[in-house]
Amino acid sequence: MPTSRRTLLTGAAAASAAGLAAIGLETFCWCPRRVVTSRHIFSSDRSVFTPSDSVSAPADPLAKTIRIVHLSDLHLHACGTFQKLIVDHVAQAAADLLVFTGDSIDSSRGEDFLKRFLSMIPPHAHAMAVLGNWEYGSGVPIDRIRAIYHNAGVELLVNRSIDLVIKGIRIRITGLDDLIGGQPDPTLAMESASFSIPHHLFLAHCPAVRDLIAFPTTHPISFQLSGHTHGGQVAPFGRPIVTPWGSGRYVAGWYCDHSQPLYVSRGLGTSTIPVRLGSTPEVVVIDWLLS
Repeated sequence: MPTSRRTLLTGAAAASAAGLAAIGLETFCWCPRRVVTSRHIFSSDRSVFTPSDSVSAPADPLAKTIRIVHLSDLHLHACGTFQKLIVDHVAQAAADLLVFTGDSIDSSRGEDFLKRFLSMIPPHAHAMAVLGNWEYGSGVPIDRIRAIYHNAGVELLVNRSIDLVIKGIRIRITGLDDLIGGQPDPTLAMESASFSIPHHLFLAHCPAVRDLIAFPTTHPISFQLSGHTHGGQVAPFGRPIVTPWGSGRYVAGWYCDHSQPLYVSRGLGTSTIPVRLGSTPEVVVIDWLLS
């Protein structure tokens, strides 16, 4: 991580500590150890809803729902109470598809923690992962990370696409290599896809690829899932002090302004300093309505 971001985050944390009386002790101290499940509905016409306004969602009696659980930026430094809490949220969601969008580990010590964490998660028929910049900086060979995922029933997608049939509907999942540490190649990622299909999920750790990398127009994307930003990690009153390179103009949540719709997760772990402010860790649940 660039020194400038480390300095800014550390300074922001110190400033926040000075204002704990106003902001609230629980927010500062416990935010890194809290987890929320954020729920969303994404329809085949690219409309986005939340359960609270789901009355507006299209009522297609023939539509099928594929539930996606999205985990990002675990930064595993342990496998204790907090990680068990994450696993509980995942289990309660009962996903049809589980996806990891990078930065699961950030050091060589994370290798064992990743094995243990994956062993805690209930088996899923379909589970996919992509790499983030911290996997590349961890010192753990990518082949070993791939093997850890494989042994846990998770497919690591590095510039690769895979087609699945879930509830009788064919969907395509494309995973791009990391923008910072890897060599993202969308053409290579679609090399095995000889034809386009209408339901296409795109996974990339850094959300900025939405603006920086052109995807083949012959294979339109339904929506993109990313992480990397931590929602700013230190974001007093929801305003991030700084986001890392690769975030682009994105911080957290849905972006449907142009190109493919994008959801940026706030992630679950922390980097540089073990503090979150104004950016509660989240397990993302998306009900994808397909017809």
